[in-house]
Amino acid sequence: MKKTIALFVLISIAFTTPLLAEATGRLNVYTDLKEAEIYVDGEKVGQENLVRYVLPVGDHYVKVMYQGKKAYAEVVQIYENQDKTIVSDNFVDFKTDAPSRGAIDKEAARLRETRGNMAFGAYGGSPASGLSFKWWIFEKLGVQVSGFTKQLTPEEIDDNIGYRILINFADKVYAEDTISAYGALGYGKASYTNKNNAEDSVFTDMVEAALGLELRLGREGSQVLYSSGDPSDILSYFLQLLTLGVLNTCYLSLEFGVESKYRDWREPDRGNERYTNMKMSGGLHYYF
Repeated sequence: MKKTIALFVLISIAFTTPLLAEATGRLNVYTDLKEAEIYVDGEKVGQENLVRYVLPVGDHYVKVMYQGKKAYAEVVQIYENQDKTIVSDNFVDFKTDAPSRGAIDKEAARLRETRGNMAFGAYGGSPASGLSFKWWIFEKLGVQVSGFTKQLTPEEIDDNIGYRILINFADKVYAEDTISAYGALGYGKASYTNKNNAEDSVFTDMVEAALGLELRLGREGSQVLYSSGDPSDILSYFLQLLTLGVLNTCYLSLEFGVESKYRDWREPDRGNERYTNMKMSGGLHYYF
């Protein structure tokens, strides 16, 4: 009888132990630097590299120290029966104290995501000046529409509209925000119509290509700040004050490129004109 009870207890332990065991995953950290120290939840657990270190499922604070400086610190999620791997692309450059290429790209992408992918503002230059709307449909591809309509007199109308494809080349961290390099390909139409004298009317088709940079004007959100006597700071201060700080949250774009225009005059003697020239354009947009 005692043997039967003992056997039953052993079998019960054998079957229940796996059920009661804590779910775990594994952590890998690769630095390839002999002096790098690896900490998990405040406890030193390895040096140089950490391979398949078993941790309970959940959040854990991982820190890497090198020569007394923090090279990496982040809360990581450990999943059951899965490996979480951290490599040096996410670290600060140990020799220069500057973020590595991987860290810069990661931070720039994060900042750009928080900025928003739609923008409203003003644009000046070809293919059409006026009010402007941007939409980054994908991370590297967006569209822009710009233009205006103006009735000069009851008989005269001046209007234009332009469409552009935007291609994002790279985002970098600048002044706690992003500076973006992009390219643009556009097509636009402009017209001046005189109802009283049709021969004065002119219609223009244009195509353009440009390279540009876009960056935020301010570094302090919507706050209005004045910190020094520098002339540029004084100008920035008054611009922010006039716009109640909104200007500080806008993004300025500057572009250089080439444009080709085909102008069709309705006056028979003037005929048509086609010319190509360099161009400079830019805009100011608020992202949301």
